[in-house]
Amino acid sequence: MDALKALTVLSLFVFLGAFAVSYYTQPEGATPFSPPYAYQPADFWSIVNSFFFVLIGSALFFGFSAPLVLGIEGWKYGSLFAAKAIPSFDLLFILPQFVAAFAAILIGQGMIKDYEGSGVLYEHWRRGVKYLLAALFLFGLLLIVRRMF
Repeated sequence: MDALKALTVLSLFVFLGAFAVSYYTQPEGATPFSPPYAYQPADFWSIVNSFFFVLIGSALFFGFSAPLVLGIEGWKYGSLFAAKAIPSFDLLFILPQFVAAFAAILIGQGMIKDYEGSGVLYEHWRRGVKYLLAALFLFGLLLIVRRMF
């Protein structure tokens, strides 16, 4: 398994693990986890902020920070969902965050391969930008549909 697939699978498992631990260990009536950025539950700008936190945070260290960033998001979503502080629909916003993290991992791995001389950044850049545009489209669509709920 190459680093791209390993990082993607690891990020997914870290998110799911953090979500489960946070959800099942949240004491009744406890204050939800506060992420390391400005976040208010069910606020428009907070949702936008969390998307860009995942995108920028995952791009750090050539994509190797994606598991940490998605772990923070998993802990946040699990804590908020356990405390019933966000609507269930807001959990769908993790989908564009996953796609954005994958795009950042893809571009980061392309940079590493280009540096090593074993590949060309342009190939990974094109795929990464396509995934990033898909993430932005899905994010915008969810923001529009969210107003209906």
